[in-house]
Amino acid sequence: SELPVYLNLNGMGKGQIWLNGINIGRYWQIGPRYSYYLPEPWLKKENELILFEEEGNTPDNIFLEYDTHNKFQKIVISYSN
Repeated sequence: SELPVYLNLNGMGKGQIWLNGINIGRYWQIGPRYSYYLPEPWLKKENELILFEEEGNTPDNIFLEYDTHNKFQKIVISYSN
């Protein structure tokens, strides 16, 4: 089975997330939540991640992470605006 993949929205404010044309949901960086689950069946070999940021923040510090036996591995992602 595949490892769970999470999107860490470090530095983002409030908005929406789409993965390969599917709406993952809203994000709002108040409270303890900062990572969002990306369902494995929606992931492809190449993926398109779209963030609609309502507060004007840029995704300079966001990253993907996956859990390998309670030890998170970080995957840096690049973006274009």
